[in-house]
Amino acid sequence: MTVTGSGGSGRGRGERGMTLAEMLVVLALMSIVGLMFTQLYVGTIHTTMFLESNNDLALFGQEAVNEIKLEIMQSRRLFQNDTVGQGYLAALALPSAQPLLTGSRLPEADPNGVFRPDASGETRTGNALLAVRELEAITATVDHDGDASTADVDFLADVFRFQLYYLTKRTEKPIEPFVYALDLVEFESQSYADYFQLSGLPSTYRTEVAKVLYAAGLRFAWDPGQDAANAFYQIGSDGSLTGPVTHQVPPARVRSLLPQLRGGRITGAMDYSVGITGTPPLQTIDPVSVMAQESGSFPSGFEVQVIGPSGARKVLVRLMLVAQYQQKLTSHANSVSVTVAEF
Repeated sequence: MTVTGSGGSGRGRGERGMTLAEMLVVLALMSIVGLMFTQLYVGTIHTTMFLESNNDLALFGQEAVNEIKLEIMQSRRLFQNDTVGQGYLAALALPSAQPLLTGSRLPEADPNGVFRPDASGETRTGNALLAVRELEAITATVDHDGDASTADVDFLADVFRFQLYYLTKRTEKPIEPFVYALDLVEFESQSYADYFQLSGLPSTYRTEVAKVLYAAGLRFAWDPGQDAANAFYQIGSDGSLTGPVTHQVPPARVRSLLPQLRGGRITGAMDYSVGITGTPPLQTIDPVSVMAQESGSFPSGFEVQVIGPSGARKVLVRLMLVAQYQQKLTSHANSVSVTVAEF
């Protein structure tokens, strides 16, 4: 008996293809799953950036205020927002690329006060800090009496430099709704000899010491008891002291205390800044300022108070930083206090 087959290339009766409706359902399900994974990935990125920025702000801020504390501990004079302080502030040759934030001012020392927010009308708080730091003394071995038959003597010449901590604008990577961000800058001047110390020496002795200072690179002496217009004397190669002379205090170094604010470590997509005072105010958990009465861009996120009598000042520094990613803000504030023994 002959059996006729259905053919080897034919489709089995139990097999069939996918209909259009079934393909659309599969595509819809895959789209939903893909969207869920995308949202999960984006949420993970946002969480990672929030954690990074929150940790970074705490770390960057603490490093900056600690550095200011270490420098101020060795200061010999703090300037206030008075005629003398304003004169010295104006005498600093700040770089044009890093100007002082408009409205900035030095603090006013409160001899009998405590650290507290300013009351209405008070101007104790500043957002710039100008100090004179004492450096390692220079040992000058000199013929103090002009007599070659006597032994030379060692003289420890005091050396100082001016230091200013202040806020400046930078336009790259601004913080919305503003068109700029703020940076905290340290200005360090060239070194100065102590004119008060030198002027008390006999003429021959003074000349020989001044020659050593000139050879060490010092070109000016500073009189700590005078205002900026009468405080500077030029040191000549022959050991002469000429002055007082008109003098702009040149920088030896100007640098950001927050170089990390240029961007986050993970993607660089976050924008960092010192807190900005303005209208509308930044919606942050930490207030931009807590000590000063706000006015214009003053004080923004850097506040300084000085209390105590001359010779035993106490300085409070508060630094508030913000980070922004897709208009979302995080913030952190650091503060430190230090005692300063002035002249």
